[in-house]
Amino acid sequence: MGLLKVHEVAELTGLSVETLNQWRSQGRHIPYIKLGKAVRYLRKDVELYILRCRVEVPPNRRRK
Repeated sequence: MGLLKVHEVAELTGLSVETLNQWRSQGRHIPYIKLGKAVRYLRKDVELYILRCRVEVPPNRRRK
C-alpha cells in the first residue's frame, strides 16, 4: 500500500515535520491516515500533492 511516516514525507517534499503537523491540525493539503496514535500518509497521496504543486511555465516565458 505504501504507507509513509511523517519524517519520510518531510524528506520527500522538502517540508518540515512541523509544517506537516500544522497542516494536519488545520485539515489542509495532504490526506493522512490515523492508525491508533500513529500518523501515516499514502505514498500515492504525497506524489499527487507534489504533482499538483507543479507550475507550468509557458514557452514564451522561459529563459534561454
